[in-house]
Amino acid sequence: MPTASELVPQQALSIYLVRKDLDKGSIIPNHEKLKLQEFKVDDFSYELYPIETHPKTPEWVKFFPPEKIDASKIGKSTSPGAILLVKVDGRQYALTFGTGRYFLGPNCYELRFGLGIVINSVEKVRSVDKDSFDVISGKTRTQARKEFPVGEFGFDLEKDLLKTVSGVPKADLGLGERLTGIDNISAVVRLEFKDLPDYLRKLYHQSTLEEFKKNDFAFIDRIRPVDNPSLKDELDEKLLEHLRLRPVDNSEVELMLPIIVDFQEIEGFAYFPRRTKPEILADVSLKSFLDCVDSEKWDIDIESITEKRSLYYCSNGLFKRAASIYRCLFAEFEHNGGKYLLNDGSWYSINPDFVKRVDADIDEIRKVKYDFSFPLYGDLTKDVKFSENDYNVGIQTGDPSFICRDGKFLHPEKSQKFEFCDLFTSKYGTHDLIHVKKVHRATDSSHLFVQGLVSAECLLDFPEMRKSANKLIPELGITDHRVRIDPQKYRVVFVIIRKKGSKLPFLTRVSLREAFKTLRKWNCSPVLVEANFDENWLKKKITTKIPKP
Repeated sequence: MPTASELVPQQALSIYLVRKDLDKGSIIPNHEKLKLQEFKVDDFSYELYPIETHPKTPEWVKFFPPEKIDASKIGKSTSPGAILLVKVDGRQYALTFGTGRYFLGPNCYELRFGLGIVINSVEKVRSVDKDSFDVISGKTRTQARKEFPVGEFGFDLEKDLLKTVSGVPKADLGLGERLTGIDNISAVVRLEFKDLPDYLRKLYHQSTLEEFKKNDFAFIDRIRPVDNPSLKDELDEKLLEHLRLRPVDNSEVELMLPIIVDFQEIEGFAYFPRRTKPEILADVSLKSFLDCVDSEKWDIDIESITEKRSLYYCSNGLFKRAASIYRCLFAEFEHNGGKYLLNDGSWYSINPDFVKRVDADIDEIRKVKYDFSFPLYGDLTKDVKFSENDYNVGIQTGDPSFICRDGKFLHPEKSQKFEFCDLFTSKYGTHDLIHVKKVHRATDSSHLFVQGLVSAECLLDFPEMRKSANKLIPELGITDHRVRIDPQKYRVVFVIIRKKGSKLPFLTRVSLREAFKTLRKWNCSPVLVEANFDENWLKKKITTKIPKP
């Protein structure tokens, strides 16, 4: 026979902890247009803001030839929602239902409130989302078939930043069947409405604990959120200074998606969807946003990028808010001797010991010198369209012992392809696979390191790829592709081209360090070459607008 608690239906709740001292307009910007319902249960007052929507024919109906179908028979749909506000023990909570979350103010709730609850409450997890210092890995989600300890999810303690966790809380906590936490806490719980205040008290208590330091989540303390308001203001001002300079190249700031999206359902992105015909972008970038800032004559200040300006995505003909621009910005700054990262709307301080370990390893990497002196990029040309391919072809022209294979692909599968290398030479007694990349930002180096690792792995472990590589570059001298090669006879050379005097971005240094570790495990000999732009060419490149094709 079911217990009394089991007779209570399960309810899915999404709960935000509202920031202190906010007015109603900051919590629900359009609250005056909503039909407020106020009521009391026991000693607690509630405000319910229903989101009214009107039935409409789906936008995707326009895809069909109108003369061939009857749109009235397709049917209409609505997207109802609601926001419930309640104050318990001096803190206000916002519970969202349906589409209600889209009507919350963009900067009205405490960040990582839900994540703090989960990591203090669960022993085993079902799903985790993480960001990686290795920028090409980006945002990833790992979902297991059943609950496992978090250590089983393959975290790299030096590169990964935990974002969202879903798991089953300890039974004695009374928090429900399942918890998922990021900024909000999503819970599946058997709960009567009258017991909601007590449940919110339990959640708040769990958010203040540091139980995570005693379990498998202890590693997340290595990257600490900045909770000093004055320091955060200083970092924000540094961010604004960068944005006002329109930093498209050599920038410490980038704009990226802060959420995992289903690209199968997304038609594109926009920064100003309220236009009659907004420009729909295939992807997002700092340049496209700054172009919008210029064309719309927007101000760049903290209020605008946190509350007024947002990234939207278009799905089924409807624009939906993805996040504020502030949450989309990724920044890497050194400030007063510390290293700081802005990620998903929060500033983080990187453990100084970690920074020192990375820098020490990069210093060791730089001690190994390559035999060839790579020329300045853009030297002796006035062509602002001068490309990496032009650079590589120029090296081959100047020294025919270098073979240019930039733009030549190998195909492991019909739907897959990768560049085996940009340049190849056996001039110095080893077979050198050379990979060349201009690096302005951390993301620029991601392709470089992946290309080097993938080509080396295919050469070492995949006989058919050895056969294809030898056909592409006969100078490899592979007489029998079925026999594993001697990795010590091969060098993987990474050529990073950057502005003279500029420092490699911290994330680039982390990714470089990891690539070298992997190659050395494979007994390959990696080498780093740091070349520079020709300063006269770079000045002309920056000041010349290249017409769109």
